[in-house]
Amino acid sequence: RHFPFSVMAGGDPGLHADPVHAEHEPPRVLFFIGICQFLGVLAKVVFSRLPIPLTVVQFLIGSCFGGLGYTWHTLDEYTEIRDMDPHLVFFIWLPILIFESAFYCDVYVFHRVFWQCTLLAGPGLLIATFATAGL
Repeated sequence: RHFPFSVMAGGDPGLHADPVHAEHEPPRVLFFIGICQFLGVLAKVVFSRLPIPLTVVQFLIGSCFGGLGYTWHTLDEYTEIRDMDPHLVFFIWLPILIFESAFYCDVYVFHRVFWQCTLLAGPGLLIATFATAGL
């Protein structure tokens, strides 16, 4: 195997020739996601007895940390998630949200509304798509 930056080829010995052995940055985005999950669970435990919906509390906590990240520039290395691809955010959080909704779903209510949901999800979506495309 030939390493283009090896000492034998006249390259800089300070550079890492093999990307496997190069130093890696810690996955700060994963750290941020873990902190978000911890704060979400903490908010659920602390605010469970208040009449405020949990999603509102989580939105307010996220807004506070977002504002803190924009004003306090020492947190820039931990807030690189704000430049993350929106599709990646979608694919990370959507399965969690779907699982949470399905986990707390009442089976009796699910059986009652199954055919209405199927009708809206199938033909209803197609009708809405063609109606929107026609406009």
